[in-house]
Amino acid sequence: MIKTTNLPSFIYHVYPLGALGAETHNHPSQSPIPRLQHLQEWIPHWKALGVDTILFGPLFSSESHGYDTQDPLRVDPRLGNEEDLYRLVSTLKNQGFKVLFDGVFNHTGRSFQVFQELLNSDGHCEKASWYKDVKPGISGPGGAPFSYRGWNGHASLPEFNLQNPTVREFLLKTVGEWMDRYGIDGLRLDAADVLDFNFMKELSTYCRQKNPEFWLLGEVIHGEYNRWVDDAGLDSVTNYELYKSLWSSLNDKNFFELTWTLERHFGPRGLCRNFQPMTFLDNHDVSKIASVLKDPAHLDLVWDLSFLVPGIPSLYYGSEWDWKASKGSGDDWNLRPKCHPTENYHSPSRVPQLGHLAAFRKNHPALFEGSYELIGNTGTLLGFIRSSSIEKLLILVNAQKEEAVWNPQKPLRNLRQIWGSEVGVNYHGPHPEFTLPGFNVSVFVCG
Repeated sequence: MIKTTNLPSFIYHVYPLGALGAETHNHPSQSPIPRLQHLQEWIPHWKALGVDTILFGPLFSSESHGYDTQDPLRVDPRLGNEEDLYRLVSTLKNQGFKVLFDGVFNHTGRSFQVFQELLNSDGHCEKASWYKDVKPGISGPGGAPFSYRGWNGHASLPEFNLQNPTVREFLLKTVGEWMDRYGIDGLRLDAADVLDFNFMKELSTYCRQKNPEFWLLGEVIHGEYNRWVDDAGLDSVTNYELYKSLWSSLNDKNFFELTWTLERHFGPRGLCRNFQPMTFLDNHDVSKIASVLKDPAHLDLVWDLSFLVPGIPSLYYGSEWDWKASKGSGDDWNLRPKCHPTENYHSPSRVPQLGHLAAFRKNHPALFEGSYELIGNTGTLLGFIRSSSIEKLLILVNAQKEEAVWNPQKPLRNLRQIWGSEVGVNYHGPHPEFTLPGFNVSVFVCG
């Protein structure tokens, strides 16, 4: 059984610098522009979706995109000030939402105060050990008079040396300030796949001492996801492997890729069988799902699946209206567009479908805490069971346009359909034969 204590039910991920039209470069002397207040106008939209948790992209002072931090305690003036953020978070929590901040602890921007001290001293500053591989006298990235390591080779993102106790103390103090000042419920740890495990463990211990219910999500691309839970003390990770297999299986008419991933994660010896990763279909770093799927008819299916497979479903803003955007070779601002949910350019709307899915998942324990068992797979037809101590649900998917007749050769009895277009069920001995409508996901209670 999957651990369910203090889990978000449905996460809405919004990127404030983009959504609020603040994507211009920041200037340290810039006067605050109170844009954050406009996010309070999104509350009715989030409630219609059935969202219970808001994940904010970067909120604190940065040079451009939010992940090149200048000051992690000062709200980015392009968004407002600390009082604006306090009012926003307080309003959300009073409305029953959990709030997660984006924690950028692997690297900073070059205008971060300590890095500026390094630049002004040609790398001979006593704080040189705050960053990785600082070597004075060797020409470095971006014209620096010393060499240093930038995240993923980016000169604009010098990496913290998390082996340094002073750096760790600074970051823990920062998180403590966020918790005390804003009362947040958790963090997304940016670049958790390269963060020091000892630091994450220390952060986890620190946060749980202040708030035992604090929730930590790590951004992880590849690897054995359970390590970030078992060894680093996090609660969850971003499920990039499932993300890829969901859209790729539909595009290639090959559910074998999806079932391989589900078995690897949630099977009897699955990596994630004791926790719930965050399921997503797109985010601020990847092309939007409506641009990735070859057949628009698969959008209904992929959203249904994202709520029915194990994991915590999430939505990145804009995808509720099937917005399209593709990741390019330059900046990613097209993935982070200006947006307001009451504007009349949002069509079509997927809000009713997602709201129904969110309510459906909340009402069925097998979906938020149940196990996973594969029933059958033909490439375009998929069946699996989600089981909890009080119910068993059968999920059937037909990814092809045509109606399909399918007998997965499993002894399933006492079937009652509770989701999807009507499916015909005929019994031939102990094994039911299903007549599945095209492009359909159906759910049955079974005995």
